[in-house]
Amino acid sequence: MKFVSGLACHLCGKTYPPKASWVCSDCLGPLEVHYDYAAVKKVISRQLIESRPPSLWRYQELLPVESPKFSTWTPMRSIMVMNRLHMGVSFRATMRRPVLM
Repeated sequence: MKFVSGLACHLCGKTYPPKASWVCSDCLGPLEVHYDYAAVKKVISRQLIESRPPSLWRYQELLPVESPKFSTWTPMRSIMVMNRLHMGVSFRATMRRPVLM
């Protein structure tokens, strides 16, 4: 989270410090993450991101978390593998397991 400069409400524009929060306390609007893009550009490159394993954590510097508090496995990799195998598999939004259709 070293590149996160703060959070801002999408609806009313109220700003918040970078901490675990997702809604505005005034209007209940969604909070957006604001980054220090100048600092990001100095450290992160497209080549660096592409060199990492294909998972959500390849973008770890841009995620609004300090470090993973759980397994670094994410469905992103499974979806990519299934697409390569051309399987008729669909994901339901509320489930982490694939559902064969």
